Amino acid sequence: MEMFENNLDLISVIIPCYNQGSYISQTCNSLIAQTYENWECILVNDGSTDNTNELLKQIAQKDNRFTVITKKNGGVSSARNAGLKVVKGKWVQFLDADDILHPVKFYDSISMCLKEESDLVITNFQMFHEDVKNTKKPFCLLKKEYFQLDKMISLWDIEFNIPIHCALFNVKLIGNIEFDEMLKSREDWCFWLQYFLNNPKVSFINKPYAFYRLHAKSVTQNHEVMNSSMGDAYKVLYNLLPIDYKESLFNKAVNDMCATKDSLANTKLEYKNYRHNKIHKKIFYFFKNLIKG
Repeated sequence: MEMFENNLDLISVIIPCYNQGSYISQTCNSLIAQTYENWECILVNDGSTDNTNELLKQIAQKDNRFTVITKKNGGVSSARNAGLKVVKGKWVQFLDADDILHPVKFYDSISMCLKEESDLVITNFQMFHEDVKNTKKPFCLLKKEYFQLDKMISLWDIEFNIPIHCALFNVKLIGNIEFDEMLKSREDWCFWLQYFLNNPKVSFINKPYAFYRLHAKSVTQNHEVMNSSMGDAYKVLYNLLPIDYKESLFNKAVNDMCATKDSLANTKLEYKNYRHNKIHKKIFYFFKNLIKG
């Protein structure tokens, strides 16, 4: 720890918790095991109805780096936003209540920040079911060349996506960015794109320091929710992105929606006839119809 003696940057961890009594202790233990000890953790009890709140209180009593916030149920975005309002650190680590971090994730990430003067450090990840010692290959291969705004728009969910607990974010670049509480899916993607609009300097640690838990319930709900609210996410992103990126977003939306709606198979071809004529207006027109459809 010698290299950090004069530069102990506080990491603020935000964990939204809703009925995660089965997993939360293991998740918090992965923080306690970190070799880099200068962190705080905001445990947001999002209206749990199981024993989650009691467990959170027990964890906080044993280690004063944990703070418990209790709120009415509002969903994961609402819980993360509640945590963002009270963070004290220079860096923010998002962590779901059933996922796990490698013991050296913080140490190596802060080391990289100091070395490269980074605004964002992304590590690789692996997946697991119940035993983190028995990991599975990740669902995508992360590469540093993906970590730029145009690739984050066009290739997301095609070539890759980034589990949010892979990252360490600079709180200054987060600024007023929040997770959209109205979205039922792709809220992480919207957050990522807003962060990349600030042109962060990105470092990549190609080691699996984040562990993503697989369980049948979450996977099933994921597909159903993502397909049912796809248009809402694209509408939000259309309003967020500068005009230079709206065409890429449009083409991405067409590709995504054509995968689930055969009637849109010719939309991309039709759009090309208008792409050089009042592009902003035409993109909006097609988005409106895609979302209505």
